[in-house]
Formats: sequence, structure tokens, C-alpha cells
Amino acid sequence: MAQAKYYDGASESVSTRDVDLAPLGDKVRARLLRSAVIRYQANLRQGTHSTKTRAEVSRTGRKPFRQKGTGRARAGDFASPLWKGGGTVFGPRPRSHRLGMTAKGRREALKSAVLSKFADNEAAFLDKVSWEQPSAKRAHGILKSLEALDGGAVIVLGSQNETLFKSFRNLRWVEVVPAQDVNAHHILSRRHLVMVDDAYEVMSRRWNADSKETGDAQ
Repeated sequence: MAQAKYYDGASESVSTRDVDLAPLGDKVRARLLRSAVIRYQANLRQGTHSTKTRAEVSRTGRKPFRQKGTGRARAGDFASPLWKGGGTVFGPRPRSHRLGMTAKGRREALKSAVLSKFADNEAAFLDKVSWEQPSAKRAHGILKSLEALDGGAVIVLGSQNETLFKSFRNLRWVEVVPAQDVNAHHILSRRHLVMVDDAYEVMSRRWNADSKETGDAQ
């Protein structure tokens, strides 16, 4: 059993909440987290990088100079990689950088990422916040009360909440992600983890599911 900071939006007060960390495992699996982060970053790459070979560059087909009598090495055309403006040898070509990971591996990585935040006292809960209009100033005040401003924070929404989404999204170094889409990379990209409403329960259902998780499209 561990404790984490809890912000009650009704009373606008900060207290602590007990959390059972047994479902998250007994240790942070650093190597798995590394693989999950590398996979996510690799899958963001478009893979459209390209260079032209000597067959693709637009150059004249004539010889640069005559074959004999100049004292220079023989040259067949201006498209040679040895010449300025010529083709590129073994340059980057369009390809897919996608890496795979099993559904179980993604779930375990998510669990380890969340566990690491609790272990470092960088996890907090936010509940019962009901605003009529978005307010970045009030959102900043909440993070200040939770001491979650330094190093940035990832806000995990348990359900769709347009008001909170708009309130937090404009804060610097703050990322807002739905609980059904959050992955290990999201959590590790910021120092603090703030779970809104039933976000922790939604993530629990994901890592306890036997079927393929719905989120983590990347």
C-alpha cells in the first residue's frame, strides 16, 4: 500500500490517498520500459527520407572529357557519385521504421511506468473538479498545490472532459491524454503523473484485460 497526493475539487484541498500497488508488480522493469519508449518513438517516424541514386539525378549523359590524352582518370558521366551534383551511394531510402510489441508487453510497460511514478512520489490524483468554463489559471493553481509544476506533468483523463482538457492543454510542459490511450511513453515523458477522476481505474482495466488493449495505436 502506498500513498499519493489527492486534490479534492469540491473543497479545493490537498490530502493523501491510499493506493494498492500490488497489481503493478514488485519492481520497475527498466529494460521493458526502454523497449516500449524506443518502439513508440520509432513508430512516429514517417520514413519518407530519400536520396537520389546516379540513375535518378538530372544530369547530362555526355562524357565530362575525352577518354584519353588528358592525364586524368577516366570518367563516364556527370551522374557519378564522385562528381558534385552526382548521385548518392547507399543513401537513405523510404522505408518503415515500425517496431512491434505484444499486447502483454505494452500492458506490462504501462504498469511499470505508473509504478515508477508512485515509487518516486510523483503520482497524484485529481477528483470532483467541476468548472463552467476552462481556466488555465485554475489548472495552474491545482498543479502548484500538488507540487507538480517542475519537470512538467501528464494529465490522464478518466473520461471525456472538455473543460479540463482545455484548461490544462495550454500550460507549458503539460500533456493531456485520455486514460484509454495513454502509454508508457506518455507517462515517462513528463516528471509528474496526475490522474483525473477514475483514470486509475480505467488504466487498471486495461492492464488486467486478457484481450488486446484498445489504446496505444502507435
